[in-house]
Amino acid sequence: QSAQAARDVSVSLNKLADFLASRGQPGDATQALEHYQRSLEVSEQLLRDNPQSAQAQRDVLVSLERLAMAVAAETDGHERALELQLRSLEIALHLREANPSSWFFQRTAAVSFMLTSNRAQATGDQQLTSSWPLNAWPVVSRCCTLWSRTALNWIHRCTSCTNSSGRCSPRKMKREATPDTRVVVERNMGPGETGG
Repeated sequence: QSAQAARDVSVSLNKLADFLASRGQPGDATQALEHYQRSLEVSEQLLRDNPQSAQAQRDVLVSLERLAMAVAAETDGHERALELQLRSLEIALHLREANPSSWFFQRTAAVSFMLTSNRAQATGDQQLTSSWPLNAWPVVSRCCTLWSRTALNWIHRCTSCTNSSGRCSPRKMKREATPDTRVVVERNMGPGETGG
């Protein structure tokens, strides 16, 4: 089984679990939890096979966050949800440190801090809850700095990245983008647009 095929399975399991969790019919929550758990297991296996992969690390991070969300909805599930979210935060901080110039990974860490604070608050852990603004500020500050640079770069490129109708051309911008701008463009391109 190829790594890409396995990742596709993990992503599909998360999407199916998201659907079940949002639908809210009897039995959906239990099935969603099982799918989130299975997705995490697949992601963790992929990470064991390729421990240096940033994508594999982030896939585990996402699976942990989703599983934490599902577990938190269960009776007395807040403690375990916090444990899962702390594991996700650890990965987010590692990715941030390994990619100091990446706006995307700085933002990921900032969001992970916020989610961890929410989980801690739900358990009544006031010490961990109150520590979040102080610990998260350097991450948020760095994230904002990188985003402002990316935005200025993007605006500058828009002077030469328009199509014949005068509208912004994501394909051309993606080809010419810097690594950080590329992340933003790829996440904002329309369905089916893969760039040139």
